[in-house]
Amino acid sequence: MSTLDPSSPLVLDTRELGRRAGSMKKLDFSVAAPADLGVGLIAVPPGSEI
Repeated sequence: MSTLDPSSPLVLDTRELGRRAGSMKKLDFSVAAPADLGVGLIAVPPGSEI
């Protein structure tokens, strides 16, 4: 298993959510899809907004 890069725009730090049941935090952001986002027949075009 590989490790996650915390500076990647696709990594979300869940420690910010807290430890209470029902806790939530609304986030609204978009990033460009990396070139390798997909498997087999399903893929997202590189650079697409996700």
